[in-house]
Amino acid sequence: MSYRRQYSQELTPAVPFANITIIHPTDSSKTYDIEAMIDSGADGSMIPRGVVEILQLIPFTLVPTRDFQGNDTGDKAVYRVTISLGTFDFSISMVETDGRAIIGRDILNQLTTTLKGREEELEISR
Repeated sequence: MSYRRQYSQELTPAVPFANITIIHPTDSSKTYDIEAMIDSGADGSMIPRGVVEILQLIPFTLVPTRDFQGNDTGDKAVYRVTISLGTFDFSISMVETDGRAIIGRDILNQLTTTLKGREEELEISR
């Protein structure tokens, strides 16, 4: 099975995003659907603070974080969740962010991700 999606036109230039569902780790009735930016430069995946609050997630640790330029951005809370991306499910740790949801290499390294820039299309498969 594979997941396909057109790039989001929300940002310029167009950016690959995926529709994901974030699922509470102990109460599967608590879910949240969101667009997540595909970011092969991100070590891990990130969850927006607003989603943390909606799902009433409890952090299990803090980690030091840095921005893309290597600047210290402080300690951030880490949450255990399940992510559904198309037919693929992952139990992962996500770091809290004030920005967008991000799918990083913790998930991408388990998949084959093809960016078709000319067609502005993303394809993900196992």
